[in-house]
Amino acid sequence: MIMREEKEEGIVLSTVKYGESGIVADILTRGSGRKGYMASAGRKRGGGQPILMPLTTVDFVGRRRRENQMSRMGDVRLSRPFRTIPFNPVRRAEAFFIAELMSRAIPPEIPDPDLFDFASQAIGALDDGMEGDYNFHLYFMMRLAEHLGFGADTSRDGRGFFDMAGGTWVESLPPHPDAVGGRMADIWHWASTTTTGRLAEMEMNRSERQELIRLMTRYYKIHQPGFGDMASQQILAML
Repeated sequence: MIMREEKEEGIVLSTVKYGESGIVADILTRGSGRKGYMASAGRKRGGGQPILMPLTTVDFVGRRRRENQMSRMGDVRLSRPFRTIPFNPVRRAEAFFIAELMSRAIPPEIPDPDLFDFASQAIGALDDGMEGDYNFHLYFMMRLAEHLGFGADTSRDGRGFFDMAGGTWVESLPPHPDAVGGRMADIWHWASTTTTGRLAEMEMNRSERQELIRLMTRYYKIHQPGFGDMASQQILAML
């Protein structure tokens, strides 16, 4: 039986132990979308398989013998070794959150090179460091929603409420509970329009930051039924 091989660029989202020395890795690939792969558990003595932690970017070869068989990762190489994320507690917590967000939000096996390039560039910016890195996950949630087709309207034009169900700004409170107003409306608008170079501009206390995460998670749930609760959200409670 002929072995099929495909060269891939990938971003590791999660890994689950399988057997004595194997894992199943959830990988966002540039050419095939989000897919599951079999892999070795970690780096072997004297070289071999790199450790696959969340948001690691890798080049590899996917190999499989049958169409309905999960591919196996081979010839795995780090395409951009981390400089700061594993060693900075804020960036490490955000990496776990962002990896889980992508795993939950991105549908499987739908190639989207633009989404992959956005994620890869954003992860690189986080690893390089920037002022206001504690707000990076808020920026990322808004930008990812755009790539998934339910980006928030950024044209506020003086309107006081953001209707999460409609994804638009409105002048009066809508007849349902999924709306953002007051101080949180200002923070929401900032998050939907900010860039990685402006993450330190919005001053928020911890409770406001947590409320924005709650609202944005609710926004994902509205537009992606089955999104579920973010287990890693509690990790960010300290930020």
